[in-house]
Amino acid sequence: ELLWKEQECLSALFQCSYLSEMAETVLGFFEDAVDAVNYNRADYGNRQAALALDYIQKNYADPELSLGALCQKYAISISYFSVVFKEYAGKTFIEALTEQRMSRAKELMESQPLKMYEIAEKCGYKDAGYFGVAFKKYYGMSPREYLKVCKKGT
Repeated sequence: ELLWKEQECLSALFQCSYLSEMAETVLGFFEDAVDAVNYNRADYGNRQAALALDYIQKNYADPELSLGALCQKYAISISYFSVVFKEYAGKTFIEALTEQRMSRAKELMESQPLKMYEIAEKCGYKDAGYFGVAFKKYYGMSPREYLKVCKKGT
């Protein structure tokens, strides 16, 4: 589309009688070019953020999953990606990863009789103690308290 507009701009320049008309034509083309670049940049960022969300859903159990590792995988700067991801997802990368991990932890606690360290490992946490702290911060109760509430409800 931009190449087509370039051709239109060149054709229009030959029809201009005054220098001011030529300047207006060229400036109009440059405005269109800047708009196209900005659109493509935003679209690229949204595609990367969508890929990242999908990657989180599929790889949340990997304890090495981090913002830095993901940005390295997709060859994108951490600062740029952080802004784009937050705009696209409405939350930070860490918030999205934690949400996925905590959701899975809850599912495991409700459906399988596993030890806390096993649940922690399946949710991407190497340390069961850290998992417990993260769970309590996220849900307002420890994993053991949550299990008690689940057992009472059944």
